[in-house]
Amino acid sequence: MVCNHSGSVVMLIWVCALHCEAKPVIDFYRLKKSHDHRAFDVYHGDDMACVVSGIGKLASAAASAWIAASFPSETSLAWINLGVAGAAEHAIGDLFALNKVVDADSGQSYYPAPVAASSLVGSPCLTLGQPSDNYREDTLFDMEASGFIHATLRFSSAELTQSLKIISDNRQQQTGMNRQRVSELIHQHIDSIDRQAQGLFELNREIKALELAPDPEKMLGLMGNIHRQRGRLDLARASWEALLAREPNDPETLSNLGILEWQEGDTDKALEYWLKATEDSDAPAGVWLNLARAYEELGDREGARRMYEEHAARRGKLSSDPSSTE
Repeated sequence: MVCNHSGSVVMLIWVCALHCEAKPVIDFYRLKKSHDHRAFDVYHGDDMACVVSGIGKLASAAASAWIAASFPSETSLAWINLGVAGAAEHAIGDLFALNKVVDADSGQSYYPAPVAASSLVGSPCLTLGQPSDNYREDTLFDMEASGFIHATLRFSSAELTQSLKIISDNRQQQTGMNRQRVSELIHQHIDSIDRQAQGLFELNREIKALELAPDPEKMLGLMGNIHRQRGRLDLARASWEALLAREPNDPETLSNLGILEWQEGDTDKALEYWLKATEDSDAPAGVWLNLARAYEELGDREGARRMYEEHAARRGKLSSDPSSTE
């Protein structure tokens, strides 16, 4: 569980549309309902809070802005939007960390930066203004993520904003209206969700510390994430290449540059970066997952199989290490 430190100036804020989505977090962290607020239901711990916004991107944006304004200006806020989503073929209960969010009405795109060493599968998501079951193959569907991210970027840097979605509806089955089932679907992933929260919480601490003792390497990495989040991929590349010039074997930087090359269609260059990253025993497990998907797309089934096996082995190793945050 995320450690609590009384009097801290860093906070982790959960934003959930419905109480049934918030309940697993409230129970896991033993948050207490605040009776000082009227606009939204809020649950507090020492270093975290959970706000129930109501359905829709405008409600999510309003709740996020409202709760951010309730903290002193010197408080550094990290954010997780937790809820359910629809998909075409993904199984009910699958968990995803959103890596791209598109607002269906405005066309605005956001690019959440992954938490370091996270093993959660990434996915794009289309935020709709109205419920729909007209699912597309290439994206999740929700009703809050774009409003949440748009609002929280006014108060926090991009790498401190995350959105986690659990599939509640697909073409074969719809469970999103069953509130007890929604809580169960989220609760079954609570350990993975907590690891994501720990990573974000620690990153928040690091960023707060950087205000007092700037570190050039860390700042370059953070700026790369910020630029990617805001769609400025050329600036993200420049930040990470500058960092790589200082630390040529840094596995996280190599992984990030590999993702950029993959997104831009240069598979060979992406493979070069990712394979270089695997030379470091502390490389994020996600590097092997990226390699597996690349080999799969290239038709190299044996290479893909080996990478998937290595990814699974490394995730298992992380899970068995109580000191690891994955």
